[in-house]
This record gives sequence, C-alpha cells and structure tokens, in this order.
Amino acid sequence: MEEYHFSLIRNIDAILIIITAFLSITIIIYAVINEWFVGIRYRRLSQIVSDLQKIAFKGNEAIVNEYAALIKHTTSLGLFRILSHKRNNPPGRFLKQFTECINNSAKITEIERIARKSISKWRRIEGIIMLGYLNSPNALGILNQALYNRDNDIAYFSLVSLGHIKNKESAKILLANINNKKFSSYKIASILEHFLPDIAEILIKSLEDQGENLRLWSIRLLSRFKPRECAKKVSDFITDSSADIRAAACECLGEIGAEGFEKPIQKCLNDNIWYVRLKAVIALEKTLGAKSITDIAPLLKDRHWFLREKVKEIMIKHFSESLVFIEKFLLEEKQDVKQSCVEIMDGSGYRDKILNDLVSGDIDTQDKAQLWLKAMIKAGAHFGLEGILSKYSPDMRQKILNAIAAVDKDKAEDIGKRLKGDGQ
Repeated sequence: MEEYHFSLIRNIDAILIIITAFLSITIIIYAVINEWFVGIRYRRLSQIVSDLQKIAFKGNEAIVNEYAALIKHTTSLGLFRILSHKRNNPPGRFLKQFTECINNSAKITEIERIARKSISKWRRIEGIIMLGYLNSPNALGILNQALYNRDNDIAYFSLVSLGHIKNKESAKILLANINNKKFSSYKIASILEHFLPDIAEILIKSLEDQGENLRLWSIRLLSRFKPRECAKKVSDFITDSSADIRAAACECLGEIGAEGFEKPIQKCLNDNIWYVRLKAVIALEKTLGAKSITDIAPLLKDRHWFLREKVKEIMIKHFSESLVFIEKFLLEEKQDVKQSCVEIMDGSGYRDKILNDLVSGDIDTQDKAQLWLKAMIKAGAHFGLEGILSKYSPDMRQKILNAIAAVDKDKAEDIGKRLKGDGQ
C-alpha cells in the first residue's frame, strides 16, 4: 500500500515537472518572438519616420502628394505610433505639414470616430491622444465631451490632449473644468502653465467669476505669465475674504513687479494670516528692493517663525539698509529678536567686520565697533566667537578679548578658556 502511494506521488511530481518545464519554455519562446516582432515594428516605424523627414525637404506639391499616399495606406494605429514616437518624431515644419495632411485626408474621420466611440477603451484613448496632436476641427468638441466620461482614464487623457493643443479655446475648456472633481485643480493649472502668454486675457476675464477656486487659480497662473495690464485688477483682491486669494494676489503683484501698487501689498503686512504676510513680504521686496526694508524689518518680531526667517533672509540681502533697525532691535528686551539680529549680522559677515574694526582703523571706527560689540554681547552674540577669534594672531586675539572684557569680563574669560581648549 505504501509503495502504491509512493509511486503515485512520484508520477505526479514527474508530471508537474514536465508541465512546469513546458510552460517555462513556452514563456521564453513567447518573449523571444514578441521581442523580435517589437524590433521589426520599431525598425519599420523608424524607417517610415525617416522617409517622412526626407519628404519634408521636397517641394510643397511633392510633400502633399507623398504624405497623402502614405497616410492613405497607414492604419490609424500606425499614424498614432508615428505621432507619438518621440525619439524619431522631429518638431517644427515636418510635424506641422504631416498633421495638416492627416486633417485634410479621409483618415481624420476614422480617427475622430475612434476617439468618440470606440468599443475598445485603449483604442479610444489612442484616438483621443491623436486628436491632441492633430487639433482637427472637431477635436475640441470630442475632447470636451470625453472629459465627462465615467471612465477616469478616458477623461484624464482627454485633459492631457487638450493641454497638447495649447490654444485659447482649449484653455477655456480647461479653466471651465477647474472645479471638476475628477481632476486636481493643480493638475489643470500645471498644464495651463505651458500655454502661450496670450491666454492671460482669458485668465483676467476669469477673475470676474463667482467661483473662488477659479479666481484663485487664475491669479496664480497670471503670476506665471506676468501681464502688467492685470495689476490693477489683481490688486482688488488684496482685500478678498479668502486668505488664499489675498496671498495669491500679493504673489502675483510681486512677480509682475508692479510699481505703484506698493500700498495694497503693504496692507497685507498686517494680515491676520501668516502666509498672507509672508507673500506680502516677498512681493514687497521684489517690487521695491532695498527700499522695502523700512516696511519689512518690523516683521522680525512676527509671531510666526517661518516669516521671521524670510525677513532675516531679506535683511541679510539688504544689510546696509537693515543696520539702523538692527542697532535699534539690539537695545530691546526681547531675547529672540536680539538673537535674530545677531544671526543677520553673522549671515552678512558684519560680526567679523566689527572684530576687525576693534583692532584696526582710526579711533572713531574702534569706538563705533566697541558700541556694536557691547550690544552684541548683551544680545548673546558671544556664541561662536572663539571660532572667529581662532583665525587671528595671538596679539590681535588678545586685543579683541580685552575689548570683550570691557563689556563682560566673565564672557571674555569663558571665550579665552575655549580658545585654549579648557572650556566645555
């Protein structure tokens, strides 16, 4: 009985091994054949594209005739592969002439039919993508309708094809779908960013829409195209009830560099939302440059750390204009503001200059440096001084330590110990 079971199991194992081997060989053969056919199709496609490029150098009549003959004998799938074959599909004159010939042939009717109602989902998507390349007379209508298809893939590729057309009509359709829950508003905006600047007039018109989301993204896109004629219209949104729109309006005015619109931006420096204040700070600096420091410097005391960091960055950039504010802030009680001033001085290299002035220059320069040193030490700017002092010669270093001791003897001793390696 046991021998019977053992023999049965051995026979089953042998059969399974044979089946596994057969399937493995079949898969390998299939992969080899498939790769072979792919290679043939690729070479054939490359040859067709090469022939098309050669035709493009002939006279217009020859181009039309030979393109028409090739298009007539090429399937719509073949045309799709030619148009989407990025490696061998050159831009410019060739593509324009080729697409014009397709649009003037009977083949365009077949492509539009496939894009409109092919039973095969992916066949239909191929047709939709082709319409994006071809921009046939009926393309916008077909693509607009496909945006509302229940199949998300069909809707998505319709969106992409509209983005490929890049004209005012396709821009209007895309903007009209900014609130379509099927698509991300960000995705539509990122597509529109690559359109020509002439869609700015459509975006400006969209600012009159009642939909908050459309107004928001229209302003953000205007920041990309920077049309100066929209500055007045955008400045009206500085007082919008939406914080996002107020922030976008500030950013847009900053990108445009709209001189004469400083006052609307300045209003937002006191906004109750931190990121609106942040955008206002950035916009004002872009618009006024160093002149903006007078308005921006007080925000070094802002309650939001990210905004304070941006203010510090701008004050380092325009350090000369910031000095008067730093000198004032160093005398105040708030330790974090003092520390920010020290960091600005470090970032601009001014702390090194003060130490140099202590041991060189005339009496007035040294006296001024001594006053700055006193303010710095009281603000806690002694941190890291040993690293700076280590660059000096022993005599110069001692002179600086003596100047520090005149302000705070304990600090000078502590720094001296650290320089010798005795401090912790």
